[in-house]
Amino acid sequence: PEITILGSLSFCTGFSTTIEANAGPGINYQWRDASLNVVSDTSVLTVNTGGTYTVNVSSGGSCAVDSTITILESTSLQV
Repeated sequence: PEITILGSLSFCTGFSTTIEANAGPGINYQWRDASLNVVSDTSVLTVNTGGTYTVNVSSGGSCAVDSTITILESTSLQV
């Protein structure tokens, strides 16, 4: 499956961002943080700590794909 990541990849400290992996119907999802802890088993991930996150999507068979993204947490608002 092909993965499309939707949502903002940055947020301000004290807030959060929600991202979504979209790979189509009938797909299994698993998000992991940089320490390889499973943080979500749905297509949607809400992040309140910046860092690197990896989503694994699989179609239930032997076909699986990973995509890694970096979420930036800003301590200051830039205008």
